[in-house]
Amino acid sequence: MGEVPENFQLIKVIGQGDCAIDAILEGLKRHYNSDQKIIKKMNKYLEPNSKIKNIVLLKNLFIKHNKETIVAFRNVLYNYYGILLKSGTVTDQESIFLNYKRESIRTPGEWLENYDLNYISRLFDICIKLWFKPDNKSPYVWGYIKPTFKINDPEEILSKNGFNYCKTIIYIRHNGSHYDLLLKDAGNKNPNGTNAILSRKSNVGNGKSNSNNSIKSNSNLNDFRKSKSRTRKLNTNTSGEKDQDNTLYNVGIGAIIFVIIIAFSY
Repeated sequence: MGEVPENFQLIKVIGQGDCAIDAILEGLKRHYNSDQKIIKKMNKYLEPNSKIKNIVLLKNLFIKHNKETIVAFRNVLYNYYGILLKSGTVTDQESIFLNYKRESIRTPGEWLENYDLNYISRLFDICIKLWFKPDNKSPYVWGYIKPTFKINDPEEILSKNGFNYCKTIIYIRHNGSHYDLLLKDAGNKNPNGTNAILSRKSNVGNGKSNSNNSIKSNSNLNDFRKSKSRTRKLNTNTSGEKDQDNTLYNVGIGAIIFVIIIAFSY
């Protein structure tokens, strides 16, 4: 398997430091086919004056949400991490990570890490199947992030234990520095892991989403190639007809000249 797992489609996300947030939000929206469940969950962890009404997608071909949506998501994580720290239920290692992340999580463009995905899975009660490289020299493998994930056990990400009970699974690819969304290929087989860009039509500004996902595949390109191929064939045939006309013309001229030479020889 390569950078895209077999029978999956890759949905490109803009790489501006918010790629993990964009990928998670888009994955949730496509799963629920609605923004309202996500908004309700996010508003639970937002102050009254910062609650959101819409999740606005700016770009369809390359996923990117508007600034207000990203800021709201970062505030959700900031407040949620604070609640976990006050709960007294986290380990010492988790406390170190959560305190460290709270200092920067609201900074625009601040990267999220795989450990952040752990807490996002708890927050939204989802599982995240992560296509990633354990290190730079390793091939891509599947990682399994569950709400019960233990941050002090780095090997747990490779364990499927408990993953079969997940009701909601979001598929994410991490290439070491960037997150993109993965979708199971519903109909178009993708045996070679070929990248494809999918777009979700969204009613920007009203928080509604359209369930009819549009796929920008290579079909238009193939049609264009076929059209160009037909054009080339037509041009070839036309050229052949011209060559035949030229040949007949040259033969006629030659015959006339031959007759004139014979006549003068007599």
